[in-house]
Amino acid sequence: MDEVQVNGERTEGLNAPPPAASWAPFPPAVAQALSHLANLIDASIAVRGVGSGVRDFAATFLGVRPTELVATTTRLAAMAFQLATLAFAEELAAHPPAALIGKDQETPPRWEVLDLGDLRVPVPYSLAGGFAAGTLAPCPLVAFVDDVFDEGEFTFTIYSRAADAATAKAYLDGLIERGRARTNPFKGRVLHAVHDENFGLTFRVVDLPVTERADVVLPASVWEQVDRNVHGFFAALDRLTRAGLARNRGVLLEGPPGTGKTALCRALARELPGTTVIFCDAATIGFGVRALYRQLDHLAPALVVMEDIDLVVGDRRRGGSPQALNNFLLALDGAVSGHAGVVTIATTNDLAAIDPAARRSARFDAVVTVPAPDRRGRAAILSRYLRNVDAEVDVDVVAAHTPGATGADLRELVSRAVLHAADEERRGGAATVTTSLLLGLLDGGGAAARAGPYL
Repeated sequence: MDEVQVNGERTEGLNAPPPAASWAPFPPAVAQALSHLANLIDASIAVRGVGSGVRDFAATFLGVRPTELVATTTRLAAMAFQLATLAFAEELAAHPPAALIGKDQETPPRWEVLDLGDLRVPVPYSLAGGFAAGTLAPCPLVAFVDDVFDEGEFTFTIYSRAADAATAKAYLDGLIERGRARTNPFKGRVLHAVHDENFGLTFRVVDLPVTERADVVLPASVWEQVDRNVHGFFAALDRLTRAGLARNRGVLLEGPPGTGKTALCRALARELPGTTVIFCDAATIGFGVRALYRQLDHLAPALVVMEDIDLVVGDRRRGGSPQALNNFLLALDGAVSGHAGVVTIATTNDLAAIDPAARRSARFDAVVTVPAPDRRGRAAILSRYLRNVDAEVDVDVVAAHTPGATGADLRELVSRAVLHAADEERRGGAATVTTSLLLGLLDGGGAAARAGPYL
């Protein structure tokens, strides 16, 4: 397989961009002169503009006037567009175009690299290619991938002569179907959904920090509720569907900051093989949530993780954005997507800050409180953070002196102790973390050293 450079990225594979086309437009001055000359010879030939776009390129390639072209266009949301461009990239490799430009005749074609974790695949994002008869279809066609993002969608256009319009439509429909039917490289993976104002919603495969359930110290009752609403839901999905019951579920994790809500979600992500897990940041929730849920028919079964949701769907009576809330409610209800087989799990540090409309059943069916750890839990958390530290610590004693401390607080306490021990070693003392050192780092009221301000 050939190695190529795309936007500075080294990539390998069958989807590499095709070699440079042999066709090239005339220089602007020459093109303008020839156009005027043709008009002088035959007044019925209109003078064409210079630096013209894809329409004129297509007309020239197909040998017709721009007004005689037929443009067959489809609008695609983010995931469908990415799948279609993957399929089109394979066809570009199999059938290099006879002519190739960017979004106009003076702009080079543009490729983007899809980050699939173990593979980085170049796909066309802005180009027009002229294909001879017998390559993509029995007749010549011009395919145009447009990167203009408008109202949550991208466009894919096939230009043809009028007599070939049906063939052009059949090719475009087939391309979209091949994109959907191919093995979806995003499905069943852990993804980060990102909203970009220029390109809309995009997905990239991510590697999460390894988090095992045993490393997340939570009350058994919390795990029981989460397992019932997540693992149990996916196990019962067929049964729920046959019964005509809800095919989606929402779980809201609420509790003080630093209690392990994010770690819980990461542990869940490792326990759902074959399920797509999508982590969303605040920008995606606020601006791209409806687009996200429209994509889930390509990705289900799926777990959607939204952190700090109160920052986006705050109570309207407290100044929350009605538009962001409306988009969120429509997305979760499935009113704009019809998605099925999806569990949405969201976290918040302040349940009261969320608008009541977002907290009701059929949006968030279960509210699970993730509390600060009790004494036994604090001892277990300390043991976890001290297991790879040179330490002589009675974790039960330290746990007894840290009421109200969260897992994040205890991690910071151990971190400070390690820094103190390292400083002592630098001065010629012992590098061991001890019970007395940990207790000495607590404030006067016996509380754990706080990890810092939280949003």
